[in-house]
Amino acid sequence: GSVAAPASVHQAMSGGGHISQAHHMCFSVSSGVATRFKRETPPSAYFKKTEDGEVKLVWSSDPHSAQFHPNDGSVPLFSASELAPTYHDGGINHVLGCPHYARSCKLRHPTSGRLYTCRLCCEQTREMATNDKDDALDRYEVSEVLCMRC
Repeated sequence: GSVAAPASVHQAMSGGGHISQAHHMCFSVSSGVATRFKRETPPSAYFKKTEDGEVKLVWSSDPHSAQFHPNDGSVPLFSASELAPTYHDGGINHVLGCPHYARSCKLRHPTSGRLYTCRLCCEQTREMATNDKDDALDRYEVSEVLCMRC
């Protein structure tokens, strides 16, 4: 999966879900053991956009990478359920998205860091009877997205 830098988030959401290669962060489920809801799975790679617009590798789970090092808290952790792709069509034709939108990315909540396919999915989760609720997802405050294609 890929996480876009702030300038390209709205473009990624409204432009058919495609994120420019110059503005993304790659994620995939690592081979580590993770429970479905426990946030303990780091991405296989994490990139950040510098102030001058260059995308740099910050962390990699590849032991042969120069950026390989243990997770020091600077790399976000996700649950297996967050990293799992969701489907607009229920998976019949493998159209990525949610019941509300066909899109190939998930939005990272700006305050909690949780992944939601859209603001309406976040709202549905907020309406559930749980103690751990996020604030409403303001799509203009989102600074990272996770690409479900890669």
